[in-house]
Amino acid sequence: MGIRWIFRKRRLAEGKLGRGATPEEIVLEYKGLLGSKSEYQQQALKKFREHYAILKKK
Repeated sequence: MGIRWIFRKRRLAEGKLGRGATPEEIVLEYKGLLGSKSEYQQQALKKFREHYAILKKK
């Protein structure tokens, strides 16, 4: 169920952007922050990048 939700968010992000969405943009769409310029968007991106870096090391 969670995978289907992420794919749906990817399609929504691509529709809003008019191009393929990056993993960061998909996470922002999932959190409802795609297109906003709030401090929450920057915090979400920072957390995503930290977690993604940890996963890449494994």
